[in-house]
Amino acid sequence: MKIYQKTTYLFTLICLSFFSFKTLKAQNNSETNTDYQLHQTLSSAHQSEVTFTRFNQNSSYFASGDKNGKIIIWKKNNYQKYIQYRTFTNHSKKISDINFSEDSRLIITASYDGKINIYSISQNKLDYSFKNPSVSAYEGVNGNEVSFAVFDSRDNNKVYFGGYNRKVFVGKLGSTNLEEIFNSDLHAITSGEIKQNQLAIGFDGNIKVFNTQNIQQNFVLGTANAAYENKVCELAFLNTSNKIACWLVNGKIQIWDLNSNQITKQIQVGSQHGSSRFAFSKDDKNMLSGQYGSEARWWNLTKDSNEISIKQSLTNHQKVVKCVSVSNENVFLATADGQNIKIWKLAQNNSNQTNTEIPENQNTSNFALNENIDMRLQFERSESILIEDSHQKLDEVIAFLKRNENLVIELHGHTDNVGVAFLNLKLSGERILTTKNYMISKGIESSRITMQAHGQSQPLNDNSTEEKREQNRRVEMILRKER
Repeated sequence: MKIYQKTTYLFTLICLSFFSFKTLKAQNNSETNTDYQLHQTLSSAHQSEVTFTRFNQNSSYFASGDKNGKIIIWKKNNYQKYIQYRTFTNHSKKISDINFSEDSRLIITASYDGKINIYSISQNKLDYSFKNPSVSAYEGVNGNEVSFAVFDSRDNNKVYFGGYNRKVFVGKLGSTNLEEIFNSDLHAITSGEIKQNQLAIGFDGNIKVFNTQNIQQNFVLGTANAAYENKVCELAFLNTSNKIACWLVNGKIQIWDLNSNQITKQIQVGSQHGSSRFAFSKDDKNMLSGQYGSEARWWNLTKDSNEISIKQSLTNHQKVVKCVSVSNENVFLATADGQNIKIWKLAQNNSNQTNTEIPENQNTSNFALNENIDMRLQFERSESILIEDSHQKLDEVIAFLKRNENLVIELHGHTDNVGVAFLNLKLSGERILTTKNYMISKGIESSRITMQAHGQSQPLNDNSTEEKREQNRRVEMILRKER
């Protein structure tokens, strides 16, 4: 009896230990669950090393620049993939900075060729260019390399830039006059960032912050005449707090509180001298960095003091990752190694990805035959990209088509009269093609969809007011019985 009880007791302990191990393992797997998955690789577009990347405000655009001065604007399509949209080749050397204007109509670019260019994305052209005043060559640099260029947060016609001539300038589009607002005398300006009315520049071991409303220096952080390993390489503002971070040559990132002028966190992100771009999530709870072999790291910053953890390692790069970007809504991350760019997307169970199925509660709409279905589909201004609200409207029509397989649909594209007629005709065709492709992605056969572009030739109103022009910008849908 005692032997039997001991055997039963041991068996129970083994079972409990086994199930405890399984539970612990499941918990660990849950804790280390991959948040981001490789979504797309952008390859073959750049023929030299990618040196800079950035998403625009709503991630509809993604910009990349390389060592030879080539800049590519990628546009997100309705399948959440980035396709090559614009290419600019006016620079001849390394791209060091790219920034979008607030309305994403323009980009400003900085290059080691000494030029600061402003491009119109929609018009696909160079709008304006500044030349960085040069100083005598020193320590292996020419003295005119530009390290940063940004738009003023309130005025897209005003720009700030600086670089290896040790100076920072403000310029206005349309004017050749430049106003020098800072001269460091001895040290190159290695980086610059802007947030609202705060312009921050990095040089030596310092961060200098200006108020752009009156171009007055607010304060200086860091160490003057710093040792090489303590010099500032890159800067990034945090999004939700009045803080800024700098990457030092020694591989450390320091986060400074701009209210107290104190370091609140210090992170050893790299194991070697050098730097990469780095960026924070929208809520500042996470940070993306490179320069750690062939992986980029997504850090968890929610803990107090200097205690941090690696939330996810983004691997399978062929070279050292030197460029990273985070989209404003945190859905996409970008990492660049060599000539390739990897786009990572938040896993489906953590994001609002569009499902290919139509929800049951949307299968209740009914539409009349041979009459225009005016769903008021909306597109981004002067673009063929459907805005998110239009997806739900289209889903109602798609659900109806799925319930009535004997029906086909006609798509008619119309624009207002603003702009050139033949370009409006082209735009109306692109918009109905986008609409058709969305329907196909949801399971409607291509053979059931016909298209006709009309441009500005069939207005509903006289285009005399913005309200009437808005009514003329439309996609009409007409259901027919299949012949």
